[in-house]
Amino acid sequence: MTFASILSDFWNDQILANEKQGLFLVLVGFILSFAFIRMSTRLMRSPRVTWWPGSVVSDSGVHVHHLVFGIVTMMIAGALGFLALGQSPYAELCAFAFGVGAGLTIDEFALWVYLDDVYWAEEGRSSIDATVIAAAGMMLILLGFSPFSFDTSSVEQTIASILGAALVLVLVAICFLKQRVLHGTIGFFVFPIAFTLNRLGQHYDIDPADPAKWGTLMRGSWFWDFAFINSNYHLEHHYFPGVPCYRLPELQRQLLPFYRSRGMTWQTYRGLVYGWIVLNKMPHTDWHLAG
Repeated sequence: MTFASILSDFWNDQILANEKQGLFLVLVGFILSFAFIRMSTRLMRSPRVTWWPGSVVSDSGVHVHHLVFGIVTMMIAGALGFLALGQSPYAELCAFAFGVGAGLTIDEFALWVYLDDVYWAEEGRSSIDATVIAAAGMMLILLGFSPFSFDTSSVEQTIASILGAALVLVLVAICFLKQRVLHGTIGFFVFPIAFTLNRLGQHYDIDPADPAKWGTLMRGSWFWDFAFINSNYHLEHHYFPGVPCYRLPELQRQLLPFYRSRGMTWQTYRGLVYGWIVLNKMPHTDWHLAG
């Protein structure tokens, strides 16, 4: 499988099929324009690259910041986007242009806040923080993550989900109180990513025709046991829902002869993510039979 075919499958199966091409193109334009303008501003200051164009300054000496071009681009792209009414390829072009404008604008986020040219000062780092937060937020929305979802299949799982969410909120609140905005925001995003991984390891690689394989067999480990509070033993929980979560690792060890007798194979979270995103294997199916 070539890289081009992987990109084609990703665009058709993950983006077009879910009608997320608009947000995807906004994100692409956002990242590309931010990366370009950061590189451009550094080249302007480099004595080795004298041929690179400098800042835009009017005849009266007014420095026109690149956020001005970003704002104008977003205004034009937004207005034309409404005019396009979803017609392809005009809507997609407007989405990409809007992302380009947003990238140019957020690169000078510190100027919005401090109303001063602090691009190269310590306060200018807030522009990097804002960019990371915005890009991460768009990525999570694009991938379908939600900040909080709870497993209510049992009392133990419900309590574990609530405690996990409460712990994340406390840690994020501490980060914000200490003015660690970037750390707090990234920490807030860890929960939906971890939750998605957990759900991925529950019912994605299964055999609908065999009740013994109605859950994905995930090998236990100290890291995942701690991260998911033993909710990664979802198959074992299916077999014996009355077993408390802290006994599930031992239950898995006792079921090893049964798994071997049924020819059941282990899955890893890395393998599930690769099969889901790259190979586009359908959830709720037997991936071994699907090839």
